Amino acid sequence: MVLIRQWLASALAFLAIALYLPGFHVSDPVSAVLASAVLGLFNAILRPILQLFAFPLTLMTFGLFLLVINGLMMWLVPFVVKGVRIEAFVANGMQVPAFATAMLAAVLVSLASWLIGGLLRVLTGAKK
Repeated sequence: MVLIRQWLASALAFLAIALYLPGFHVSDPVSAVLASAVLGLFNAILRPILQLFAFPLTLMTFGLFLLVINGLMMWLVPFVVKGVRIEAFVANGMQVPAFATAMLAAVLVSLASWLIGGLLRVLTGAKK
């Protein structure tokens, strides 16, 4: 039940962030659910391997390189889920590259998923 609730929270977060972040697009709810599952698989399989190899760089940047790894995980999602697009966009006359969009989307989806998951836990009365 916890896994399904978190998966739903992540899919809702994908849809919510796609509404507000200009370079991040999700075509439909099915794509959001698939993207949530794919991102979960990438985080479970690829992320630990990348963290192991990037450990020295992560230490030198005091952990900030983990944001780059999170952005990479998000940047890989559109290659698997065709209903998700990450593009460059212009904000206040400044070009924001696609990878920066992916990094920002990763942070925002993570925060939104955490908030929505907590809200769903409270609404369902679940303990954890």
